[in-house]
Amino acid sequence: MSDSQDNLILTIRLIRSFHYRNLKNLVIKNVNKNLSIKEFKELVNQEIKKSSVPPPFKTFTYDTLKIEHIPFKAKSNDPVINCEDDDLLILKDEQILGESPHIVNETEISYFLMKDYLEYKTNKYVTITSSNIQTDSDILERPTKKIKLLSYLNTPASILSQTCQTKNLRLMFTEYLCEIDKPCNFQLDTSAFWLKYKDNWGELAAFANYILNVPATSASVERIFSVGGAILRPSRRCITDKVFEQLILLKSSPADFTEIGF
Repeated sequence: MSDSQDNLILTIRLIRSFHYRNLKNLVIKNVNKNLSIKEFKELVNQEIKKSSVPPPFKTFTYDTLKIEHIPFKAKSNDPVINCEDDDLLILKDEQILGESPHIVNETEISYFLMKDYLEYKTNKYVTITSSNIQTDSDILERPTKKIKLLSYLNTPASILSQTCQTKNLRLMFTEYLCEIDKPCNFQLDTSAFWLKYKDNWGELAAFANYILNVPATSASVERIFSVGGAILRPSRRCITDKVFEQLILLKSSPADFTEIGF
């Protein structure tokens, strides 16, 4: 508790990034209630520079203070900031700190950049952008990933390349592309699909199963196939339909297979 009735202990929640939940708490003691919000911001900025928070928090530009929650009212479910009651809880520069009925001892106040806050409210549930996720197409577009994947197969990649260059497999590949627009059950487990249609594309089916039979215990292979935590299916031999369609010789991306002989 504060030694004086005119002073407060306040917790400042420094929010550097809303989407990445990058925030730090800074406790400031003996805050004079008679400070204006503008003066209080200057005090907080000084305390940030003197504190032990990481350097990025010290160089970040903050411009807005908002009371995190009203006493005796349920807290927001949002782990980053309370997005409700902006008109009531956002503090204006001309206000006096102690005049707000919602600022009491040990009140939490968020300090952030208003532009980032408005963007967060607009896209509140999009916390990670697609550019930060390794998508299936990203994996397939990187030759090094394909080389790394092939390195985990039991048969050397050179043998795979020789297999791809056989005339029979080329014919199978052409027939497969001609047939791909016809109805077929792609809802099957990928290994089961090629087992069912092995008579249609014999050598191609064998080649597909060869690609799909990756070591189940290889963490590196699982990382290559994983997207957003959904790694391999329970059989540990199957990959997502999207990866499957791009990897196993579909019309959507034939250029991906030029490197292995097609």
